[in-house]
Amino acid sequence: DVFNVGDTVAIEDGPLAGFFGTIKEINAAAQKAMVSTTMFGRTTDVEVEFNQIKKVEGEIPVAAPTEE
Repeated sequence: DVFNVGDTVAIEDGPLAGFFGTIKEINAAAQKAMVSTTMFGRTTDVEVEFNQIKKVEGEIPVAAPTEE
């Protein structure tokens, strides 16, 4: 995949597998991207390798609220 700033991606490998985010920065030489994701109700930027992410079409999926 060719990634661009602003792309929505799914993190598919590593400790953040299952998270979605938006690419903020790209380091093509290192094959890494800075992805803004939400965890524990806070937006956090994480660095991931290109082989850990996959481009997603459309908006970031939102998890359904859980019932207590």
